[in-house]
Amino acid sequence: MKNAFLIPLGLLIAGWLPLTLAANPLTLEQAMMRAFKDNLGLQIEAIEPEIARDTLGAEWGGFDPNFFFEANYLDSSKPQNTLDFLSTGQVVTDRVFEEENNLLNTGIGVTTPYGTEVEFLTRVSELDNSVNRESPVAIFNPEYEAFMGVNITQPLLKNFGYHNNMSGVNLARLGISIAEYDQQIAVTNVAIEVVNTYCDLAFGEQNLKNKQNSVELAQRFVEETEKRIEAGFLKPIDLDEARVQLSESQEEVMLAEDYVRERRTMLGQLLGIEDFNTASAITTILPRLLWDKASPVESMVDTAKSSRPDYQRATAAAEQAEIRQNYARNQKMPQLNFLFSYGLNGLSNSYGNSYDDLFDGETPTWSAGIVFSVPIGRMQGRAESMTQERRKRQAQLDINRIAQSIDLDVRNAVARLQALEAQVETAKASVRLAESTLEAEAKRLEVGQTTNFRVLQIFDKLTDAQTRQLAGEVELQKATVHLWAVTGVILNNFNFVLEDSSDNKEGYWDWLLNRQNY
Repeated sequence: MKNAFLIPLGLLIAGWLPLTLAANPLTLEQAMMRAFKDNLGLQIEAIEPEIARDTLGAEWGGFDPNFFFEANYLDSSKPQNTLDFLSTGQVVTDRVFEEENNLLNTGIGVTTPYGTEVEFLTRVSELDNSVNRESPVAIFNPEYEAFMGVNITQPLLKNFGYHNNMSGVNLARLGISIAEYDQQIAVTNVAIEVVNTYCDLAFGEQNLKNKQNSVELAQRFVEETEKRIEAGFLKPIDLDEARVQLSESQEEVMLAEDYVRERRTMLGQLLGIEDFNTASAITTILPRLLWDKASPVESMVDTAKSSRPDYQRATAAAEQAEIRQNYARNQKMPQLNFLFSYGLNGLSNSYGNSYDDLFDGETPTWSAGIVFSVPIGRMQGRAESMTQERRKRQAQLDINRIAQSIDLDVRNAVARLQALEAQVETAKASVRLAESTLEAEAKRLEVGQTTNFRVLQIFDKLTDAQTRQLAGEVELQKATVHLWAVTGVILNNFNFVLEDSSDNKEGYWDWLLNRQNY
């Protein structure tokens, strides 16, 4: 009777060994790759850098040349006062001034990154009026006037200088960086979720296997007890104890199955798998990730400050705040513009001849001057400048806050890893002790010095110790990835790189000035 129980018991004791998974389990790297590719949240986040690049293109568009064209027709009759009448030199008594004019005005205007507004224009007019028709001093009827020249407006205080006029472009450039950092943060968060869920599922699968082994052993224990009761070696109450043990083991299996089902569903959602049957078929392999124990904590903190996207994002946001502050300071200054205009005039009896007369260069015209204006009180400019100064201070404080958080995160992550390693070693010692105890109790069972129930109890202790060891190893893997995350190297350590395949939306002034960074 003893030997009939020992053979299956020996087979079941081996059931605590690592689980043999399906033929094609999903590796952690494959799971992460699938999540990065099909996760809807990441697909949404990936659009933000594109929007930021479009914003940069729009900012550069503010420096695009502007073509303008104007055509006017005027038909007017108005009575002349004495001064107007005498100035025309008319000899007729009709003091009504009539004119029928056509005006064409066209050109190109452009604003440079230095704030200079330049307008190249030409203007031509056909003038037919009472003076042309009747005055003895009129040369042409109608007269054709032409003008070609350039107008320049240069701000000297408000809107003066390269950096003030490029603030929108520079803010948009930093906006691209911030959007990319946000994308890295989103990818990192998904990576952590995938790792945690994947490791939990790996634990659940192995734990389920262990629980199933316990049920099988409890079932055999019930069968063995029934045989011993029939042979008169045990009492019926022993069968009740065996069945209670079986019922508890079956309950634990159901809980383990529910745990695995939930984790598979969660992992399927992270991977963008909509089909439930496909998600329910996922199997895993517990990864074996290692962390650099020899690296000093201070070195990890430095690495985090240079690699973590949230710290880099805060730095870029602080740069934006400084740009806005400098721009606001400039905007509260008075408006002082220097104006300059130069051109050539022509007059003849046709459009073409008027331009011929213009290009002779005998009738130039030019002007220069300044325009000054200042808001009384300047309350709006001062308030905006003060607001941006406070926002800059906020941005600097945010950098300091994240720096403190990084130092604490890294130190806590390292301390947790060290504690988990000690915990796993303790669990391994417990497993070895339980294995020795089980082996000794099995030998006692062979000579009738113990009971099947006692062996089963020891086997349950072994299973619990193995579960604790497995849980510790899983937490160790998750803690390793958490350390990688807080030091900003998680994607690099998994050999994932966010590639930028977008067109660079730069303007022609960037090419003209031959500068890539402003």
